[in-house]
Amino acid sequence: QKQDLTLLKAATQLHRHQDRYGRYLMLNPEYVRRANHPVRENYDLTTNMKFLETKMAKISLNSKKETLPSHLDRLKLERELKEAINYDENKTVSSIEAEEWLAFLHQSMEEVMRGDVTSMRDPAFLNMISRSLSSIYANVIEYFACLFCLPFAVITLDETELTKIRQVYYNVKVVPKLLYTSSILIQKN
Repeated sequence: QKQDLTLLKAATQLHRHQDRYGRYLMLNPEYVRRANHPVRENYDLTTNMKFLETKMAKISLNSKKETLPSHLDRLKLERELKEAINYDENKTVSSIEAEEWLAFLHQSMEEVMRGDVTSMRDPAFLNMISRSLSSIYANVIEYFACLFCLPFAVITLDETELTKIRQVYYNVKVVPKLLYTSSILIQKN
């Protein structure tokens, strides 16, 4: 009865919550109650650390194939990326906040898999999603990367749509943000 009352209360409060994440959690309360599936902590990456380091070395700014930016340019880029993902070394992120980001990213992935990629062309949405990287949790980074790869796996999208998405990704600096967060995660371990 308590569970039914809780679900009834959540259903009545659905009208007050207009954002997509709130609607998803109200309609799918079982998604939040995943006690047997905790967020992976950062130590899960230790098994793949060597592999990640070699991959990161191949795509780093120190590659001989690319022109190296000056030291000041790299510091400026790092500062911009840190601000863009809202990263603070002193801030500790709870696993509950990471779970909320996972639920939101999961819902966004479901929308993209259904073919609705309008949000992936919206720079404001992409910048908001990039804030999830500030949690520096391996699962959140994995979901973030998967979400941004999905439009290229949807068969129904034509090439012009994908070109628009690529341009928005470039303007929002999706890949640099992901690489910067991954390098922070590797350095922490």
